[in-house]
Amino acid sequence: MDAAPNCAICNAPPYPECSCESDRLQIAVKQAEQRAMEDRMGEIRDWVINHARRHILNAFERLTSTRKQAHSAYLASLPHYEVYMRYSGHPPIHPMYVSTLQTQIAEAHAELKRGIDADWRASVLRYPEVLDYFYSLVELRLPDDHSREVVEPPFAAAGYADIGYGVKEQKKKKRRDREGSKSDCKRPIHITLLRTQSNARGAPHPPTMSGKAGAYGTSGGGDTDFRKTWDRDQMAQKAKDREAKEREEGKERYEAKLAGKTYRRRASTPEDLKQTEARAERIDWSKMIGKQTLTSAAAAVGKRGRGAGAYCGACDLTFKDNIQYVEHLNSKQHLVATGQSGEVHRATLQEVRDRLRYLKRKRDEDKFLEVTDLDARLAMNKEQMERDAEEKRRLRNEKRRAKKKTDANAMEWKVEGDGIIR
Repeated sequence: MDAAPNCAICNAPPYPECSCESDRLQIAVKQAEQRAMEDRMGEIRDWVINHARRHILNAFERLTSTRKQAHSAYLASLPHYEVYMRYSGHPPIHPMYVSTLQTQIAEAHAELKRGIDADWRASVLRYPEVLDYFYSLVELRLPDDHSREVVEPPFAAAGYADIGYGVKEQKKKKRRDREGSKSDCKRPIHITLLRTQSNARGAPHPPTMSGKAGAYGTSGGGDTDFRKTWDRDQMAQKAKDREAKEREEGKERYEAKLAGKTYRRRASTPEDLKQTEARAERIDWSKMIGKQTLTSAAAAVGKRGRGAGAYCGACDLTFKDNIQYVEHLNSKQHLVATGQSGEVHRATLQEVRDRLRYLKRKRDEDKFLEVTDLDARLAMNKEQMERDAEEKRRLRNEKRRAKKKTDANAMEWKVEGDGIIR
């Protein structure tokens, strides 16, 4: 009798051999590889890309920092450069020297830009080598063939109990029967429980994974539920938005190339960006007269940091005179540091009309309060001076009372009418 089984897929006779089982096996292997390795390969890919990008950027920063230091040293060696920067491009020197210095500065900036482009190109071209190196650090290990997880997997063939799982219990039972162990009412119950557990363990239900069918029409394995899952709709929407942005950027690059211009990607706009507005308060320079400030020795060189003079907290710069400070307040550096876009709000027609009505109403109120009689104006000034003197006396008396409360030896003042002369 031929005990060879028929095909498990199409129930064809064993001879000639049917290809359905091998085809389904290949499909099942591919599905199992996808379930087991897709997330892991994604994690490995992200790890390699992050480390490779960090290495490339660090190498580029090292190259550019050296180049920028050489660039700064060259500019500092140019004649009249310090005076040129001190007066913000308008130094009190001969125009011929200014023109020559500007030409040298422009050539130095162009050389720095070419060097930075060359450094970035050299850094990016190293990506294949860097990626190969970080991929070589990844290790994928196979388990030992004699390990318990490989020899005794935690499931049996579907449809019948695996006879291999009850062998140990049967041998133990025969050994106990031969030894003639003492009768115990609890022992048969214990053996029965073990046998029941063993039989129940022999044919467990295979783990299921919702929404993923296997090659044989059954559910896939569920031992990968701990891995990170992704929202497919959300990731698809992100990919669609990224592709739309890349298409728009490619279109802008093409239009700039046709126009003979260099395309520069626009930086992202911060959420708290506001339009540029005029200063609402005046700068009080009189409060700095006679003011003493403790500064470090390093603050005397350059503008960076807090020093003696007008200090800008947003940019961490100190200016020695008010003209430089006011020019700095209107500079692009200060506007960017204070969260302003540099664009002025364009007033609408209705806003202009409202502003004109406000100015007209304010002018009418000033005319109503205006006093033309000289005697009346003198009387108003006298009343104002009396009110100011009364306020000063009140503050002086409050200061004396506070001092008397804190000092037991202070002289006691007796003031009638709170210091008001009647």
